[in-house]
Amino acid sequence: MKHMFRYTLPLFLVAFLGAGCAIFPRVVRVPPAPNEPAVAQSPQPAPEEVNSIAYLKLNGGAASVTRGNSTAAGADDVELESGDRVQVTSGTVSLIYPNAGETQLDTGSNVTIVSDGSGTGSVFAELQVASGEVWTRFERLLGTDEHFSVQANGVVATVRGTGFGVLVDGDAVDVQVAEHSVDVTSADDESAATQSQQVNAIHLTEGQGFRITRTQLHALGIVHAKGDVRTLTTLERSRKEFKFGSLTIPRERLVRPANPVRLQAASICLTNISSVARTYGSADGADYQRPDEYDSVVCVPVGSLVRCRR
Repeated sequence: MKHMFRYTLPLFLVAFLGAGCAIFPRVVRVPPAPNEPAVAQSPQPAPEEVNSIAYLKLNGGAASVTRGNSTAAGADDVELESGDRVQVTSGTVSLIYPNAGETQLDTGSNVTIVSDGSGTGSVFAELQVASGEVWTRFERLLGTDEHFSVQANGVVATVRGTGFGVLVDGDAVDVQVAEHSVDVTSADDESAATQSQQVNAIHLTEGQGFRITRTQLHALGIVHAKGDVRTLTTLERSRKEFKFGSLTIPRERLVRPANPVRLQAASICLTNISSVARTYGSADGADYQRPDEYDSVVCVPVGSLVRCRR
């Protein structure tokens, strides 16, 4: 009997523990075989970096943004990159340079934003104005590694910290200074300066204006037109655009958007995905997408199907 108990007890325990695994199942991590490498999980793709030059503010107006071959309706807080073109169809639309300043574009303005590549500061841009009126004001002096200029009809206005406007009227350009100073040069002179480091410029100070046509610029050059510098009239100084250039911009307006909107050309695929992520707007194959949705699928209805981009 004693020998039988000696052998039946271990068998009973084994049976009980086996039943316990069935009643109380456990999850056991199985180690990889000695010659079999562990499989690493694929990392989640990081959001694509964007070199934003400015952010769009509609101020109740309307504008379109063109990037490459895609054009979309503008929206507040859209990130603007080098090469983007903004066309204002109504009201006054703003470009915000975080913690630095603002440019206001009036109705009819057609402006391309270009990175001049001259430095690594927070402001290094040139606005190429094809038409309209743009006014810019900075609330701080730009650093030595920063650069901002406005080019129109071959005329370039360069600043480090000021309030000024550039008006395009046919082939004429009118530069007006509301605060501090602006250096006005020709685009040809600026190109030559990469070799000589010397630029012929007209220096405008607060309350001054300068108007020149493209024909005059090519015939006389910028230096020979210095006699056309004028004192702005009372009427010119009373315009709301001029006042924008001379009034302090509220600090909170220049804060970088917490949830900027990214404009991307869509890689088009047609599918019948039933779960559609939020879309902030779309036109001609371009979508607006919030940064916290980079891992989601953004879809736009196309008939009975949808156009999607991850």
